[in-house]
Amino acid sequence: MHRMHAAFLGNAREDSLPADPPPMPQAAFLDAAVEWLNAGNGGCLEEGRIRRRQQIAHNEARQIGPIEQTIQQAGQREVTIELRNGQYTAFATAQGSWKLKQVISQDGCVTTIWNVASYSGSNAGPATVRSRVRPDGSYTIEVQGPEETYRQLTTTHSTSTCLPASPQSRDEVVLEWPGWSFTITGQLVSPRDRRRLVGVDLEVLVGPGDTPEQNSFLAVSTQDGAPIPIAVRTDWNLLYGR
Repeated sequence: MHRMHAAFLGNAREDSLPADPPPMPQAAFLDAAVEWLNAGNGGCLEEGRIRRRQQIAHNEARQIGPIEQTIQQAGQREVTIELRNGQYTAFATAQGSWKLKQVISQDGCVTTIWNVASYSGSNAGPATVRSRVRPDGSYTIEVQGPEETYRQLTTTHSTSTCLPASPQSRDEVVLEWPGWSFTITGQLVSPRDRRRLVGVDLEVLVGPGDTPEQNSFLAVSTQDGAPIPIAVRTDWNLLYGR
């Protein structure tokens, strides 16, 4: 500490010759160092895992004139971010379906039309994790993940009491999901141990304003525009070394 003080006075050269002091005052330097350490930069991450699961499920029915509609949708996406060989990797899986059944009763005929869209897939790619621990023990963990792609199969067919059944149509497409991010907030379990960040968070998101993420390839609102709740569970366990 004495040598640091001398350096900020410009008197720490080995040859005892005069030198210009650093451009930053010593007090400002120490404040910046404390902030840097509180941001989690003072040690290397020894191990870590973050897992986030999103689920959506909804059924609705309505009558529009002679048409009776029934809509069922369900989906789940899970992302696990793991530290491997010093790098974070995000592993994502998703699956879901959207089913629309329409029964049309008119002029003595009953026609039933089914539309079913199902998607699934898995992805892996680089991720970034940045943590910041504040002096009061509260902390944030910012997570960013890569783009994802899934395959969706849509089928349509119909039956009628008056007409021959229509052949089933099939359409398969690749769905592209942009890169994503989310932020975790937590509190140290032990104020004396700033190396371990661990916790579980349960939340229900209602409406697109609750999160910048897209939570599934399904609709997140009803046919009338009402938001559909999305259940989210996030757990994390990070250990930093010194």
